[in-house]
Amino acid sequence: MYRTAVISMILGDLEKLDTEKIIKMALIDDLPESVMGDLTPTQKKTLGLASVKRQEEKALRQLLSLLPKTLSNEYLAIWKEAQSQRSREAKLVKSSDKLEMAIQAQEYKNQMHEPKNLDVFIKSAEKSMRVEIVEKIFHILKEKPKIFYGQS
Repeated sequence: MYRTAVISMILGDLEKLDTEKIIKMALIDDLPESVMGDLTPTQKKTLGLASVKRQEEKALRQLLSLLPKTLSNEYLAIWKEAQSQRSREAKLVKSSDKLEMAIQAQEYKNQMHEPKNLDVFIKSAEKSMRVEIVEKIFHILKEKPKIFYGQS
């Protein structure tokens, strides 16, 4: 969540988007996982995306119910915008989240975890890229993964 927010913030500023909204979107997007757990792409496909989205919204509403109604409504609206993928900000956050997933998978691969099991995350991320600047960063990672670890 944190790394996605930082990536999204920097790229949002570079792209001259609404960075405050982007940061909120990036942080709120993963809140349902604190209740449901972080599902893999395969698990989401098995459960069905519509079912997963309903469960995520229910979990988010549960968490937001502890806040004042106006704030809860604002955060829910931001989450729904992120899910809709209609705005440039939403597309950037989603692509940044997928980039972060690929970076994490590459880190695990470099630590000698099961490379074949981790490739599914990298492939899933690549399919989900919708923002040019994020795609460029992803391809740098894919072609030269050691660059992210201070090695040439």
